[in-house]
Amino acid sequence: MRGFEHLIAHHVPNWFRTIMPSDGGMPTPLVSRGFSITWTLELQLQHMANQSIGRSILSIPKPNIFLGDKNATMAIARLLNENTAALAKALPRRFSFFATSALPYVNESITEVEYAVDTLGAVGAALTSNHEGKYLGNPECISFFARMQNMKAIVFVHPANPLLEVAGNFLLAKPRPQLNVSRLSCIPHIARTFIDLALSGTLPNLTHVNFIISHVGGSLPSIIDRIPVRTNTDDTAAILEAFHTRCWWDSAGITYAHQLGGLLGYNISPSFLLYGSDYPWLPAPLVDPAFDAIATSPFLDDAQKQAMRSENIKRLFEGKIEF
Repeated sequence: MRGFEHLIAHHVPNWFRTIMPSDGGMPTPLVSRGFSITWTLELQLQHMANQSIGRSILSIPKPNIFLGDKNATMAIARLLNENTAALAKALPRRFSFFATSALPYVNESITEVEYAVDTLGAVGAALTSNHEGKYLGNPECISFFARMQNMKAIVFVHPANPLLEVAGNFLLAKPRPQLNVSRLSCIPHIARTFIDLALSGTLPNLTHVNFIISHVGGSLPSIIDRIPVRTNTDDTAAILEAFHTRCWWDSAGITYAHQLGGLLGYNISPSFLLYGSDYPWLPAPLVDPAFDAIATSPFLDDAQKQAMRSENIKRLFEGKIEF
């Protein structure tokens, strides 16, 4: 099974790697599963050719590299958006992109996402599971999501290392320092932020926002059944309705061998599944095993596998990308 037309992937330009400080919440040096994380346009196009991929929708997996510095965070967001927009403009049939925000700085983020979408042509906004320790259900994010609602935005959410702010310093909140976000620690943190969005009321209230949840929700399926313990019947129904109709589930990583079964157990329609390679965070030598797990997955039939690699993403981005 080959011939993916579109996917979600990451963009890590060399200038960004150069200025990324060691405490920015990413592995330093940038290493994933024993492989160096390297991105160039040439490598991206080669990866797409190897996988028969026509288009990549690019995002920056961890833009918050100058923690606590509002001006630097705003500047990095603008640089990343301008840089990725130039790439998409130069190769419009090969690349689209998600806007980088300046969260946790809410007003600045609204301005930046509006600019990236309205002026630069971004097809949505990319967020991380937390921004400087603030998860997406934080009350400070309400006005940001209100603007996303007005924009009828597509919001892609990628996991990030959990941070704690202690006496003005940011600390990685991980039980084992060896667990970087590209391995096991990403699984609970994508779940944590969506439970936060659900229980805060943000998720069910955003009736015009479509979320793309990476790694098919991480460990979210294992804890959805706990939602009724914290909510009343009507709230639970609204949350589950949002998961069923306004959340799209990106395959990034090796998630189809077993993990997908837990998600589909909640009657999530396969028509809301999307393909994402996680490249280069999932290094090129490991893309094929992830792909093969999709091809041999017992949870989908051939027509559903075909749809998740093309038709589903076309339906989600109708009117935003010219396919």
